[in-house]
Amino acid sequence: TSLGNESRFLCEAGIGLVPLIEQGDVSSDTVRQTLGTLLSPMLEAGADTLVLGCTHYPFLSETIDDLVDGRLALIDTGVAIARQLARKLAEFDLAASPDTAPSVRYLSTKDAAHLREMAAALLHVEANAETVVIEPAPATE
Repeated sequence: TSLGNESRFLCEAGIGLVPLIEQGDVSSDTVRQTLGTLLSPMLEAGADTLVLGCTHYPFLSETIDDLVDGRLALIDTGVAIARQLARKLAEFDLAASPDTAPSVRYLSTKDAAHLREMAAALLHVEANAETVVIEPAPATE
């Protein structure tokens, strides 16, 4: 696939967005101001597509759409990541069989109570979240 000679890529870190989202704030004046500050230079530069390159950012889709009034197409990378995960699970024979009942576990390396609150606020689900400890891999010589 060719992008043509006219394609340009602008990279912008969404500084300040993740803490707001993790507080369940996806549409307040503070969020809108932060997004406006980040998106205005992109729009002025002629951007027509925005890649949501963080797992948190799709929660801002509606607010972004409202702010840019259809001037940016949004690409949610979560779909591509889920497809790649499915391929890898199949490749290593780790995928559940189709007749296995689905189950969801919510795991956090930080505060399980906070994860439960985020799941309720952002996903509208009651999550039985657990805190887990991930030990570093042993050093190899």
